[in-house]
Amino acid sequence: MKNVPEILDNGYDKTPNPYTEKDAIEFINKEARKKPEERFLIYWNNEFAGEIGITIKKDVFRLNAEIGYFISKKFWGKGLATQAVKKMTGICHSKPELLPNEKIRLYEDWKWTFGDKSYGKSILEEI
Repeated sequence: MKNVPEILDNGYDKTPNPYTEKDAIEFINKEARKKPEERFLIYWNNEFAGEIGITIKKDVFRLNAEIGYFISKKFWGKGLATQAVKKMTGICHSKPELLPNEKIRLYEDWKWTFGDKSYGKSILEEI
């Protein structure tokens, strides 16, 4: 599902490419151990469509958090990414326990996307 060039070519280099079943299992196991939960699954009509999460940054960026997501290509164009990012932003603003450092508070949202991708930019413009 995530092993799609349009997804892998527009994300962090730390994501294995190709993305194997073993990579997915390792990712799920790592994320399942985190408390509080930082990642959430996205469903469309009871079918798994992707995931979204928050990553707390490190070092000099430790007072920052980043929302990242992916939507399976099968579900593109349905507004799922926009809905998910809006909901996750709301969760981050309303649930400070998600943020492990009491100094991290989402006072300001800033947005960026990988490359010159109109679909990513249009999602960010809507939120």
